[in-house]
Amino acid sequence: MTSPKTKFSAMKNKILSPIALTLSLASLLFLLPASGCRQMRELKTLTKCQFRLGAIHDATLAGIPIDNIQDFKKLNLLDAAKVTAMLATNQLPVTCVANIEVKNPNPTQAGLNKLNWIAALDDIDVLNGEVSQRVVVPANNGTATIPLNVSMDLKKVLSGKTKDALLNLAFNLGNKNGTQPSALKLKIKPSIQIGKKALSYPGFITLKKEFSDK
Repeated sequence: MTSPKTKFSAMKNKILSPIALTLSLASLLFLLPASGCRQMRELKTLTKCQFRLGAIHDATLAGIPIDNIQDFKKLNLLDAAKVTAMLATNQLPVTCVANIEVKNPNPTQAGLNKLNWIAALDDIDVLNGEVSQRVVVPANNGTATIPLNVSMDLKKVLSGKTKDALLNLAFNLGNKNGTQPSALKLKIKPSIQIGKKALSYPGFITLKKEFSDK
């Protein structure tokens, strides 16, 4: 599911402008069967949709739920001992679920089949992954939520950070149901399958707290 930051160069693709992509899609509509035309229209509509990073929840540190815990000092003695023991083995595993929200203000349905994503902590790209599932975003301000299961070992992906810095990042993963900034940042690139070919959104989208199409 994931790979270290050394593989990010392989994910860089040539970025098309939304206008260029729209023209390319329009030219292909005449060459496709009905199902392919529908998917092309869904991707064209997707380029006009808005995205945001929703709630980040179910965060754990060394298997300990930390959604409602602000820092290491607030852990009970047993949990604090577990985290300390994990650090002694040069590990600090964290997990969370990050909700990607899509809003479709257009009069036609949008859709996607795959979502590539890049996660960053402290402005450092640490993880990438892919979600392969069919997602439909209804027309006329319809919304859809795509949950991402994020799992990483902070000691490995941020090996240059101090113990205190890593713990601060871990306890700042959750964003309190979207009301506070999270240490986790996400970039995404949706795509849709047309026959045997995957057509991707023009470039990666950096998710913000509010809905945006950039």
